[in-house]
Amino acid sequence: MSTITGAALTSDYTPADSGLKLGEMLSVTREYLDDPNGRRHKRNVLVRHINAAQADCKRVIEQADDSFFSVMVDLTVVGGDNDYEFDLPADFSKLLHIEKVVASGTPTPAVPINFARRHPIGDERFLPEGLSTPPTYYLRDDKIGIVRPGDSYTLRLYYSRALPRLDADADSSDIPSDYHDLVCLQAAKRGFGSEQRQMPPDLEGLRQELTAQLRTYVEDRQRQYPAFVDILE
Repeated sequence: MSTITGAALTSDYTPADSGLKLGEMLSVTREYLDDPNGRRHKRNVLVRHINAAQADCKRVIEQADDSFFSVMVDLTVVGGDNDYEFDLPADFSKLLHIEKVVASGTPTPAVPINFARRHPIGDERFLPEGLSTPPTYYLRDDKIGIVRPGDSYTLRLYYSRALPRLDADADSSDIPSDYHDLVCLQAAKRGFGSEQRQMPPDLEGLRQELTAQLRTYVEDRQRQYPAFVDILE
């Protein structure tokens, strides 16, 4: 049986230690709900709304760039005749890409396969010399399986991580700090909905404006313009 071991994680986006803490988000959300003393919305309910609002903002970000919260982990695969399943990382949210690392050359993308069809009929002994099939994998529940790795190699897994849950007043959201107010507005919208009330038009307009700004911020972050100098003769 093959074995897989994990390597250190790296992330494309590292949140700055700034912006609103959860305690401040609770206060801002209560102001939007016109409930500064928390008589209508208890803390545990607002915390639930804020965590759901954080997830809403994450979806907006990933619609513009699904790799914004990407994490990479290297896995050491040892060849064997059997499939091997291992647990996905605890913060796994969505798979982005898997590739076989090649010592010299371009990594080979791994191929997804349906779990029930992971053992196709065929004999690799009849492949032309020097030709090998790419690694195949499947996802099943909270596990990932590598199908019969024929040799030992490093498999690189890229995935979008789940955002940490906010519980303590000192906790910070990983949503970009300039848009923590949007998290509060989104949480307030859920609070109004729990009372079967519409969000006031001015607050709804601000929420939509900040949502559009967040989407533009993420899209602009990915754009790269060529730098050149005009030489006048």
